[in-house]
Amino acid sequence: MRCSLVAVVVAGSAASCAPRPAAPESPRFVSVTLVGATVAPAKFDGTQWDGTESISSQVMSSLRTALDLSDPASAAARVLTGPAMRGIEKPEPKGTATLIANGVPDQRMRLAAQRDTFTPIWRGPPTWRHVPLSHDVRLRVELFDDDFAFDDPIGTFELGQDDFMAALRSGHVHQVRVDEQTNRQVLFAGISVTAE
Repeated sequence: MRCSLVAVVVAGSAASCAPRPAAPESPRFVSVTLVGATVAPAKFDGTQWDGTESISSQVMSSLRTALDLSDPASAAARVLTGPAMRGIEKPEPKGTATLIANGVPDQRMRLAAQRDTFTPIWRGPPTWRHVPLSHDVRLRVELFDDDFAFDDPIGTFELGQDDFMAALRSGHVHQVRVDEQTNRQVLFAGISVTAE
């Protein structure tokens, strides 16, 4: 009787006592693809990846401004491909990515080196299937600049359940901001996640 009264009071609406449809449940398992990354134009000390010259303060200021915008990944990419970057030595990013479940490393994949790029796209691309969508599953990525004598560390970062969920909801390659984990040497990781 109470439901009928509520429906009558809400004139012109389709109110009813029927339960609302439940939000779609999260899948138990997903496939995670590490598509690429965005590397900063300088090492932590401000010098170029290949060479001893420092990056101009104007470039670094433009990059900091880009990271504060509403779409920081796109804004940072525009800075990294802009005219101010001509003549700057770019890194040859390479590394490994390892799926970690319950603290145990598993399914380590090699990330092939690419020549002269701030935005490497990993060949393959590396994909982990049947990944439990759980708080104790992480993807650890370690990147280095491939050099003749000594590979410079670029950065190590981890992606987890919240990152996987955000990518799944987006339905496309999702840029996860990782600069806080890498002394601002790796800015973003591009991942794609699909339900299984």
